[in-house]
Amino acid sequence: MEPTQDRIRRELYGRKTTDHELLVVLGEIYYGKLRPRLQRFLSVRGLKHIVIVECTNEEHPVPLRISAALRRDLIHVFKKPNLISTEDRWINLICELGEDPHHDYGLLFLDDWDGQKIAVLVGVPLIVSILTAILWIASTGDIQNAMAVSTYILSATGVVVGLLAVLGTIDD
Repeated sequence: MEPTQDRIRRELYGRKTTDHELLVVLGEIYYGKLRPRLQRFLSVRGLKHIVIVECTNEEHPVPLRISAALRRDLIHVFKKPNLISTEDRWINLICELGEDPHHDYGLLFLDDWDGQKIAVLVGVPLIVSILTAILWIASTGDIQNAMAVSTYILSATGVVVGLLAVLGTIDD
């Protein structure tokens, strides 16, 4: 009789699966189905955590207790599967969980505010408005209109960022 690990791997892909292949497929599922390109582009939220959960109750999955280092490693290799240094660490973990016939397990992808994206959405228009005001003053000498135009740029940007924040909180 073949080991359960090999059976699960065969069922996943019909052959022996590596960590890289597993993470690429999970990435295709997450980025292709759960968070399509347009949704990722228009959102100020981003993937922050991947949690392994026990699905005893469908409405309230229970997170497994794993070390913080393991959680950080999982999100890191998920975002950059080409940098993975192990051949079978993650697939073995999945297979070990799959051996328990009394429990179902899954992955929970948790999104949160993306500070880098928010900083760019706020910082770039701020710099553009300041440069616009300086160039307007240099070319026309009119300080009042320069400040009005730069203020309009910041106000319009504030409305757009606010709308993106509201859209990011709406559940599908």
